[in-house]
Amino acid sequence: MPCMCAADYFPKCCDKCRSFSGVDVCDDAHPQCPKGCSACRAMQTGRVKMFRCADMRSTINDTCGPRCKKN
Repeated sequence: MPCMCAADYFPKCCDKCRSFSGVDVCDDAHPQCPKGCSACRAMQTGRVKMFRCADMRSTINDTCGPRCKKN
C-alpha cells in the first residue's frame, strides 16, 4: 500500500507528474533521495539505482505545475 504522505517535499517543476483524487505526485527520478522527502522509493533504471519521492500535495486546479526546463 503506497504511503499517503503529505508533501514535506515537492519540486518546483516536474516532468512526470500525475494528478488523481485531489493530489499531485511527481514521479521524476533522482540520483539521491531528495532532501526533505518523507517517502523515498528506490527504483532500478538499467544498472543505475535511482530514487523517487512519493510525497503528495493537494492539487491546484488538477495541474501539477510547470515542467522542468532542459538546457
